[in-house]
Amino acid sequence: MIYLSRNLEQKLVLSSPKGMSRSIFPHVQAMLGSRRALVEEAPEPDHMAYYTQDDFVDLLDWFYCAMLPCKIDQCLAWYAGKGPRAKDLYSEWELAAQSNVLLSCLSLYEALERSNQLHKVGLVMDSIGAEMIDLLLSR
Repeated sequence: MIYLSRNLEQKLVLSSPKGMSRSIFPHVQAMLGSRRALVEEAPEPDHMAYYTQDDFVDLLDWFYCAMLPCKIDQCLAWYAGKGPRAKDLYSEWELAAQSNVLLSCLSLYEALERSNQLHKVGLVMDSIGAEMIDLLLSR
C-alpha cells in the first residue's frame, strides 16, 4: 500500500520600500495612523509646497519632513541611495527628541482641529514652530 501526501504551504512575504523594516518612531506611527485623515486634510506648510506625499515612501516620512524641514534633504538623499537612514545618523536620545517633537506637532494638529483652526497649521509651522524645531534639532 502506497500513501501519497501533498503538502501545500502558503507564505506571505511583506517587503517594504527602501528596505525599511519598522518605524524608528513607533509611537508617532501609531498616533499618525489613527489621525491620517486629519494630517492629510490639513494645509501643508509652505516649505512643502514643492513636494507631494507621493514624493515620500509613506505619510510618516512626509510628516517627518513637513514638521522638521531641516530633515528634507537627508530623507530625499536616502531615497536616492546617496545618504544614510535617519536611524544611522542619530543617537537614541536624538531620535527620542525628534519623536517627541513629532508627537507634539500631532497634538497641535488636534488642538487646531478642535478649535476649527486647522487651516492655520501651515501658518503656525511656517512661522515660529518650524524655525524653533530646526534650531532644537539641527546637528
